[in-house]
Amino acid sequence: MTQSPDQLELELCLRWWEGHSTLSLDSNPFHWKQGWEVAPVDRPTAASFISNHHYLKTLPVNRRRFGLYNRLGRLTGLAVYGVPLNYAAFTPLGCANDEALELCRLVLLDDTHGIARVPCNGESAFVARCHDMLRREGFAGVISYSDPLKRMTTDGREITPGHVGIVYQALSAVYLGTSRPGTLRLLPDGQAFHHRSAQKVRGSERNWQSAIRQLQNHGAGPLRGDPALWLKEWIPKITRAVAHPGQHKYAFALHPAVRRSLPSFNPHSYPTPPQGRRPAQYGRHRLPDPV
Repeated sequence: MTQSPDQLELELCLRWWEGHSTLSLDSNPFHWKQGWEVAPVDRPTAASFISNHHYLKTLPVNRRRFGLYNRLGRLTGLAVYGVPLNYAAFTPLGCANDEALELCRLVLLDDTHGIARVPCNGESAFVARCHDMLRREGFAGVISYSDPLKRMTTDGREITPGHVGIVYQALSAVYLGTSRPGTLRLLPDGQAFHHRSAQKVRGSERNWQSAIRQLQNHGAGPLRGDPALWLKEWIPKITRAVAHPGQHKYAFALHPAVRRSLPSFNPHSYPTPPQGRRPAQYGRHRLPDPV
């Protein structure tokens, strides 16, 4: 696959530090000769890294985890591959479910002290290296979603600006359109309380207690009696309904058979950010607003 000229018009790069996002471009872009390395990461390390730096805080169900390490051996980025809520999401890949993965977390650091910062273009280089490693393991395809919804706290602080998948576009992913629009219930801190979490509480399914704690951390009372009635009381009090336009979905072929199964490469269908595409202007760095 080749990239169209539109793909080469770079956007500001998204970086994270302690749960806050930064948009920036560097005067010294990412290059492997700077001493970067990619290696598998154990679950406890991945869970701690996500909790400390990513706005979603939680490590989802996963099968593979890769870390990006700088020349000092410090973990500066993480890519987590798992499975979707519904295996039907793998259908466009045309391969067995155990040969497919979802890229469900991607976070690269922006350390304002300059110790752990990942330079511009590091995300596409990192993901490409992860895919090379997955291909050698025998995986055939990867899907990933980009959430375009801007997340805000109730006091107006931006948690994440929303994404259209620029890093996936830079890697020549096949665009599969958007998921079904719906309504999201957001907590005061901008996190979502998902419909699936409510289902777990109603049915006392595995890890249902974590969903209870999620609401109680924002003021819900103790659970007494029927869980369904408890949810009916507290969800409207604590969460707010937000219309969601649907997530952008992309696919990567790691095997020729998957490449043949996917739609044709369609860069002209790629969604664009609200501000449109902009050429790279190295040296720009916008820090998050102070908390």
